[in-house]
Amino acid sequence: IAGSRLHVVIVGRGPRARQGRERVQQLGMGNNVHIIGPIPHSEIHLLHNIADIFVLPSIPRKYWQEQFGIVLIESMACGKAIVTTCSGSIPDVLGDSGVLVQPNDHYSLYLTLKKLILDSDLREQLGKKARDRALHHFSTKVIAEKLNNAYLSVLNRT
Repeated sequence: IAGSRLHVVIVGRGPRARQGRERVQQLGMGNNVHIIGPIPHSEIHLLHNIADIFVLPSIPRKYWQEQFGIVLIESMACGKAIVTTCSGSIPDVLGDSGVLVQPNDHYSLYLTLKKLILDSDLREQLGKKARDRALHHFSTKVIAEKLNNAYLSVLNRT
């Protein structure tokens, strides 16, 4: 969005990282797009906490789709608005606490991000839903209880 203070931070690594950096420079977006590569897991929450929107544009491949996606839970726990794709387990993890777009649908991703960037109330609303979902479905207490029940169920069958 022209003239905005929008900053995009890309975290991680991949086979096309160099191409991504080159494209950012070609487009003259070096002041607004920051590709920082991988960071230690112990520092991920720092990035989530400074973000307004978390985006996970996962694209399924022939023999792979996104699995559980712990990074989604981390972002949800930080109360962030989330935009991601219908890939693998993502819809089950996210529920209705974020926005799902189809993989490889760049235009829908653009429209969704534009809407969230311009609508702080919607971002806040989605962030609250995400945090609530993380607490009610994925907190350590909830997971420990589910795991305990699963063990008890197995032990009671023997």
